[in-house]
Formats: sequence, C-alpha cells, structure tokens
Amino acid sequence: MSARECKACGLLLTLAGVPTRGRHANVEVEFAALPVLQCPEHGIRRYPSRDFGYEFVQAVWGVLQPAARRPLPFMKPRCCRDGTPLVSEPSARWFEGTLSLKGLSPFQARVQAPSLRCPTCGVDQLASSQALNSDVADALLSALQAASVVP
Repeated sequence: MSARECKACGLLLTLAGVPTRGRHANVEVEFAALPVLQCPEHGIRRYPSRDFGYEFVQAVWGVLQPAARRPLPFMKPRCCRDGTPLVSEPSARWFEGTLSLKGLSPFQARVQAPSLRCPTCGVDQLASSQALNSDVADALLSALQAASVVP
C-alpha cells in the first residue's frame, strides 16, 4: 500500500481543497481551499506531501509580513520600514496572501493577528512576540483539526 492509498479501503486518495478555519488566543486563520489528500469513500484526509507541515507553517509566516522589529527583547518594537518606535497598543488586522507550496496549486490564506501602525509612515505591521509564535502555530493546528487533516 502506498502513501497515496487509503489505509481503510485501499482506494487512491485524491487531491481536494477544503475550507477551514482555526483560532487560538488572539490569532485566527482561514483557508478557503486547504489542499489535502482525501479518500473518496471514507473522507479520510491526509497531508498532501511528507513535507507539507513544515512548508505550510513557513508559507503562513510569509503572509504575516511586514513584521515590526524588536532590537532587544526588553525594547519597544520598531517600524520595519523607518525604525520609529511603535508605542500604540496592538489592534487586530487581517493579513492576506497566496501560499505556494511545492507540487500544489496556490491557495489563499487569511490570518488575523495583532498589528501595530507606525505613526510616521503609516505601515501596519505584525506585532511579533514569542507568545505570538506559539499562538500562530496553535491556530494552524486548530484549523487542521477542524478539517480533520492528519499527517
């Protein structure tokens, strides 16, 4: 039995796009057509490739740009464009983009995350932090679980 066959019935898994969304803390993710391999008989869903999990996370982080810079952990974040200190409280913003993963058709991603606006140049940028890294990963995991996708 190959990795592209259903373990329950032996039928070939077919590539499908499934809508899903996930949320954790103050991060929400949405995918209109997340690519998965799906059994036509049982509906079992699997990652479309061995490297999908890693490539998927990396591509989502590509959507979360631009990101504010933090020269040192205890310093206020600074604008990614002009270095102005960002002193306002973060507000929720949708970051949108197209994910292109090896061997798959491009698909749309939307990620709502805390954003800071530069008072000088007006650029909205991700309010990055260590906690946010974990929240994004957990929101992605929530979206995969909501779509019943397993590695």
